[in-house]
Amino acid sequence: MGGYNSGRRGDRSHDDEIVRLHGQGLTNTEIAGRLGMHRLAVGRALRRLGYPGARRGGEGRLRKRARERRILRLFREGHDVRDVAARVGMSGAGVRYVLDRLRTPDGGRAARDREIARLRTGGATLDEIGGQFGLTRQGVSLILIRLGIPAPAVVRRRPRKTNTRHDRRVRRLRQRGLTPREISRRVGLSYPTVTRILDRLGYPRPAAIREARNQQMVRLRGQALTLAEIARRHDLHVSQVCTILRGKGCPRPALVKRKKDGFASMDPARRRRAGHLGGKAAHAGGNGYRFTPDDHRAAVEARRRKRQAK
Repeated sequence: MGGYNSGRRGDRSHDDEIVRLHGQGLTNTEIAGRLGMHRLAVGRALRRLGYPGARRGGEGRLRKRARERRILRLFREGHDVRDVAARVGMSGAGVRYVLDRLRTPDGGRAARDREIARLRTGGATLDEIGGQFGLTRQGVSLILIRLGIPAPAVVRRRPRKTNTRHDRRVRRLRQRGLTPREISRRVGLSYPTVTRILDRLGYPRPAAIREARNQQMVRLRGQALTLAEIARRHDLHVSQVCTILRGKGCPRPALVKRKKDGFASMDPARRRRAGHLGGKAAHAGGNGYRFTPDDHRAAVEARRRKRQAK
């Protein structure tokens, strides 16, 4: 296992070495790394031997403060959050946390929010404020809303230019009775674009078109047309027509039983007679199979096994 000692309770083989390294000023983590132990095991050994609590590492705190001062200095020199994070080897979120804690004397967010409000009332844009404080445009906007400062007006997009050539083609195809979906396939435009053009030209929405088609199907059904004829007129499947009519309250058409033909149309006596004559003709031609006693026994055994399996 690589000689790693997890520091079992009662294991005191490293006590002298732990005390010696602790006296040299090493932290518990550094002692654990040298001896191949766990940091908590080192702390337990020191507490058992009467030494003060875990050494947190004063040098580590000094390095952390120096790094924080460097972050603040780089930010005041004009570097953005991403550049500062790359220079000090931290993530962007870590740099924002340090800046949020150190940028104002009181270390809170209230002073930052007051500064954001002052810059906004002074005419600064959201992007400028966000770049200064390491925030996104949306984050600055939320802070301003929380402080009661009105959000910037939304810039409306310019109206789209109309293509008269597409309008003429869509109008011509719609007058021929094509649906918006068929028009979109013919013209090469998307379905929402075609519906937008039809709205601008004053044509009804697809829902109204479908409702008018369904009412026409109900009228045709009242004129005693079959489902197949209605389906052919509206380019639909018979099952679709049946579903639409059932939704409109039309009675379901009665099922017509197919007339039997061929062998199925014969009465039982005639079928037996035809089978008898066919068997005799097959045996006379040498193509018939003669059922032997062995076949009979095999069939009986197979039937018995099938009943036992049930």
